[in-house]
Amino acid sequence: MPLINLKVCFTAVACKQRWQSLRDAYRRAVNKKKGKSGQAARNIKPWKYENEMAFVAPFFMERKTQGSVDIMISDDEISDNEISQ
Repeated sequence: MPLINLKVCFTAVACKQRWQSLRDAYRRAVNKKKGKSGQAARNIKPWKYENEMAFVAPFFMERKTQGSVDIMISDDEISDNEISQ
């Protein structure tokens, strides 16, 4: 396995796993600060590396949620809606 740097002495796989761990921990820290909708604000201690990892924040995008149930509208329902409008 190739080494990333002679001074670091970690394999590429180990470095990738560590990066993913840091990134995920930062995301959890940011989400914990957000809280839930309608929830009172809490004083949460910042994560140890929060300031150092802040550069990745612009790359975190919220995705639209998808339901597990598809809504099917029949042609008859569309015709009924057009007539009633």
